[in-house]
Amino acid sequence: MLKVITFNAAILDVCVFGYNFYRPVEFIEQRLQHLAIALEQSNADIIFLQELFHRNYQDILSHALKRSYPYILGHAPRGWKLRLGNELLILSRYPLTAGQLTRFKQAPAEELRHTSKGFYHAQIEVPELGKLNLVNFHMSAGGKYKHPQSRSMEKIRHQQIKQLLALTQNLDNAIIAGDLNAGPEVSNENYQQMLSANLYDLFAESGALGMSWDPFNPLVVRGNESHLPAQRIDHIFTDNKMFKTINNVKASITFDKPCVANDKSVFPLSDHYAIEVEFSW
Repeated sequence: MLKVITFNAAILDVCVFGYNFYRPVEFIEQRLQHLAIALEQSNADIIFLQELFHRNYQDILSHALKRSYPYILGHAPRGWKLRLGNELLILSRYPLTAGQLTRFKQAPAEELRHTSKGFYHAQIEVPELGKLNLVNFHMSAGGKYKHPQSRSMEKIRHQQIKQLLALTQNLDNAIIAGDLNAGPEVSNENYQQMLSANLYDLFAESGALGMSWDPFNPLVVRGNESHLPAQRIDHIFTDNKMFKTINNVKASITFDKPCVANDKSVFPLSDHYAIEVEFSW
């Protein structure tokens, strides 16, 4: 069996001269500490993390998980940069090689200027399965100013997905996972664009039910996007060749329970919940 998790960790803290300029989801330090515990207890073989910005936070998590996940790719460069570095990390129990970040050519203007949003490709060697391609992605939501389901954002995501598919259509035995910011419930055209490229949504194929974005999540209620409907926008896909070799697919929503406490409340690890998939071959 192989267990895979994808999770948008919502770790972003932009400070300028000590002033907190942009921190969309609070309690970063507390959530990061509990995230390490949750990932270790998940017993997953491969973990795709999105929105884990800042090299110092990446290093903290890597150090905490070095025994359970000795192979980690995607770290942002060290030192201060005008643009935020890679936010996409892949953690594995098995050796990882050939990590490569590709930035999106189209995104909201502020993301193009200040982030490295895109997709990250690596390879893994799994006993009995052999070499697999892993692609971790994070499509744009609405940037800082646009509605995620606006027509203009759906057009931007269309181009981002098109750029992603230009890579994945040439890959065999691929697991393609991340935050699409689209799904069966919202921006369905973007979601169908993935399926039309002979990619299989393992959560849907398993018959599982659930949402990875919940407007009643305490961290969502506290933020500026509580008006968005419940939706499954985080996904784990495989290509057609790999899909034909796997069976007994099980999937679920995880990391959805409140586990991080402060003086006033208890809240989950992120404003997203994680998608977990397990299968044999």
